[in-house]
Amino acid sequence: MTRFLKIWRRSYRRPAVAYARIGIMTVVGLGPWLQSASALTPSNRVIGLSSIGGLALSAPYKDAVNHFDSVGSRHASFAYGGCTLQYPQLGLTLWYVGNPLFKGTPERCLYFQEGAVTSPGWHTANGLFIGDPTRKLLRVFPHAYDTRRAGPKWSPAGSIEWNITITCCGGGQRPALSVMVKRGRIVAMFVELVGH
Repeated sequence: MTRFLKIWRRSYRRPAVAYARIGIMTVVGLGPWLQSASALTPSNRVIGLSSIGGLALSAPYKDAVNHFDSVGSRHASFAYGGCTLQYPQLGLTLWYVGNPLFKGTPERCLYFQEGAVTSPGWHTANGLFIGDPTRKLLRVFPHAYDTRRAGPKWSPAGSIEWNITITCCGGGQRPALSVMVKRGRIVAMFVELVGH
């Protein structure tokens, strides 16, 4: 701050120079904040089988908070055995599970269960975006299929779930990617852990 005052005093007769210097110092001072706040640009809003927006699916609840809090305010809710983390301005909701005998807390919600994105800008790594028509879905993911059933409670009313990845067979828990389609367009994408 002392350096700032010295610069300002030296250049009070030259306001344009003073304002330019103040502007440069402001940008330099805000540099780390601007970098973290822009860390989730539309090009980084990728959902897939291993991560959402750069956060690994294996990361616990607390890591998700650290990862996404720099780009938006959150709403959190805790129930027995689980936690829900929402970032409305990002169109992002994450669900975590813990011990079903205890109420969820940030420390207890260790295991990712499901993540959903609903805002424009979110997309898969191979270029399927929210808002794209089903013909593009079938071009990008030829094995995708219409399940003909309504999606989870969080999904937009009247939308139908389409599975992108094959989830029917095999053992062990694994991620599965799906989309919600309404009037021929993708309105949401989600990845969830399925199997036992």
